[in-house]
Amino acid sequence: DYDDAPAAWDVSDSERAFGFSVVGQRSRADFGDGTKWRGFNGRQGIEVARRRGGASEPVRTTIRLASEMGRPLPDSVNPTARVVATAVANL
Repeated sequence: DYDDAPAAWDVSDSERAFGFSVVGQRSRADFGDGTKWRGFNGRQGIEVARRRGGASEPVRTTIRLASEMGRPLPDSVNPTARVVATAVANL
């Protein structure tokens, strides 16, 4: 999967990747408003958005998941991924 820093999505013929990106008014700028992707290992939290300043109206932050295989898999292969997410309000 991708490095810790979000980067452009680019998978060669010999690679497979699973990652995510973030879109929203308060999403971190290093995700390039959904154009840059990163992987995750499940061992550490990842901040995807941050409230700036005082109290404000709620806004939506969207997390996009993607996977890509460099070449077709055999018909007998059925890749799956289990994703468990926890949201913590930034009060």
